[in-house]
Amino acid sequence: MKRIAALLCALLFLFSMAACSKAPEPAAETPMPTATATATATPAPTEAPTPEPTPSPTPEPAFIQTALSEQLFARERVIVTATGIRFSANYAAYIDLSIENASEQAVSLSLNGLYLNDWRVQGALENAESIQPGETRVSSITVLWTDDPTAVYMDISRIVSFGCGLTLSKADDGEAIAAQKLVTISVPDAEPLPSPAESATAVYEDNNLIVYLQGINQSLALTRVILYKKPDAKWASATIDPVYAGYTNQVNGTYPLDAGMYQFLLFDGTDVMTSRNITSLSELDLYISLNMADGRINRPMIAAITDPNVAETAVSAPDPGPIVYQSELEYCILKYMGLITFEGHEAILLDFENVSQNYIKKLDMTAFGAIQTITVDGVDYPLGIYCTYAFPTTHGYIMLWPEGAPEGTLSNAASASARLKIARINAGRLDPIQDTGTFTVDLKSK
Repeated sequence: MKRIAALLCALLFLFSMAACSKAPEPAAETPMPTATATATATPAPTEAPTPEPTPSPTPEPAFIQTALSEQLFARERVIVTATGIRFSANYAAYIDLSIENASEQAVSLSLNGLYLNDWRVQGALENAESIQPGETRVSSITVLWTDDPTAVYMDISRIVSFGCGLTLSKADDGEAIAAQKLVTISVPDAEPLPSPAESATAVYEDNNLIVYLQGINQSLALTRVILYKKPDAKWASATIDPVYAGYTNQVNGTYPLDAGMYQFLLFDGTDVMTSRNITSLSELDLYISLNMADGRINRPMIAAITDPNVAETAVSAPDPGPIVYQSELEYCILKYMGLITFEGHEAILLDFENVSQNYIKKLDMTAFGAIQTITVDGVDYPLGIYCTYAFPTTHGYIMLWPEGAPEGTLSNAASASARLKIARINAGRLDPIQDTGTFTVDLKSK
């Protein structure tokens, strides 16, 4: 037993000696660096980047809600009731509707004119198609101002009244069944607003309308106008051609308007003044043609707007281009101005000059297709045409294009021809004396 104990002690002694022989030596002592060495060797601390401020979330627009129960339409056992208005200034307005179809056929409704505070505005009637017999549909009229740069000039900060016209049609084929003319609803307990023309200046007035100048944005190139239709006036719409030193825009507008209502108009002549080199303009002439419901056209009246800050007009317009047609009786010249992009496609642009006429009374002119075909390098296409009026001693425009032609058809072609009628407007109708001919344009001449 003593021998076993002695043997165990000897083994423990050997193991402890082996462990001591593998122990690491103590590390050499590192001297403390001097202040100079530290400054040279240690890089300056880098400042943490300033975090970008977190943008505040755009607040949701606040809507003012007004409950209503006003009937807008009641025809052919279809009743439309306005149930409320939701309005957010400079953002949107919603007129909520209930449409009850008690008839025996599916119907649809469409909007025919919309007014807020007597201003004509653009809106859309939503969820009013294919309303089934016995169905009551929730619908709405929507007005959005977020993409309308002219909305600020109407200053619709609250709604005191709204009005609209509605047309009822069959859902299956779109045939009109009934139409409701303008119905105007006043918002209960709303404080009255001043007239839309309260701070504007009347520049023209007759038995049919008043034209107001709301303002000039630096020059007559941007002119703000208000058109008012008098309560007893019978015209359906007004076509307005602004004329800048004898030249108008390539595209002008026609504006339907109900009696007693206002239409805001912003006339932008920047492009025509630049292209025709009109460096100063003392007077802007608005040619206003009234279109009657039976198709007659009243000869335009002229509303002249002057800029008190401009003494005289200065213009040095370049020649439009080669002559395409000149009438034997001196009254009309067509010149080729080149190719343009119009409504997403190529088009031939013609200067349409009303020179003079062999009439005691000078007449206005327009143009249209005698046959609905345009030939481009020998290939026939359906004719597309847009024409402004051309007034005495002024320039209008004619645009021609091949409907449905492949992209680049005109720009790659040598010539195009179309058979047109140039007509003079007399006593509200197209003059029976018309120039009819095939006009050929050399597309490589410009």
